Amino acid sequence: MNSRKWLPLFVRESGAPARADYEAINEEPSLGLQRGIVDYVGWSILESHYGKLILCRERVVVIEQALDLDLHGERTDSPLDPFIRLSLPKKLSVVDYCVFHFTTDRDSMAQVESLRSAMERSRFAYTIDLDNLALVRVLPPGVEEAVRAAFGINAANTHLREAVHWATGVRPDPLKAFDALVRALEAVVIPALAPNDGKATLGKILGAIRSGQVKLDCELPRSGQAAAGVMPIPDLVRGMLELVWSGYERHAGGAREPTVAEVRALLGVAGSLVSWFGTGLVKKS
Repeated sequence: MNSRKWLPLFVRESGAPARADYEAINEEPSLGLQRGIVDYVGWSILESHYGKLILCRERVVVIEQALDLDLHGERTDSPLDPFIRLSLPKKLSVVDYCVFHFTTDRDSMAQVESLRSAMERSRFAYTIDLDNLALVRVLPPGVEEAVRAAFGINAANTHLREAVHWATGVRPDPLKAFDALVRALEAVVIPALAPNDGKATLGKILGAIRSGQVKLDCELPRSGQAAAGVMPIPDLVRGMLELVWSGYERHAGGAREPTVAEVRALLGVAGSLVSWFGTGLVKKS
């Protein structure tokens, strides 16, 4: 039995699916995945009655109440027709409900794992978190690993999770994501590089690094003498900080709206920086 409190997908993510920003991520399910979704929901909410498949009233009623849907509709050849006619966000909300509430034994988990595999094969924008039994957005390769590692840094955890929410939800807000990313970085960079400056900001610290007032001590591979043609690690760290700050500064100044792709990519950069500063691998020299 899952002990996590369930909230509808549309409440967790507040909106409808966003336009695709990565070639590797498909916002619309393939035909094969569409069939897989219908098959999974059918397995979850249909029951056999004298050899005929009908809606399981007990399950359908709670789904309708939780998501404010009508899964009965008019009488048709297939009891799943009302579900098939739903918009994609509503379909995904039903799937999310079924995954959380109806995964109770080995057989139901096998159905969930099969659907998850179908989502991943089709490079769908969502997958299933098997630990929490929930639909979640897919992040680009490498970004998810960096972000998950950074979640262990308590000082930045809340801000980083907020950044992930605004960058990867079904209605993303890149400006809010940028703001949360900067606050996540400030939560670990300021204590490491300017612990006694009550007015420190990421921009102010970067100015001190540029001028040489603050030097970085990096206990990362290749932190010492750089090989020919290879950027020293302190310069790399500074460059990563500049990348996040310049994007934030530019967008905050209203030069142009950031894209979802930009902020999702920067999640990985910020995640690595949070881990390095938060664990003391990067500190003041």
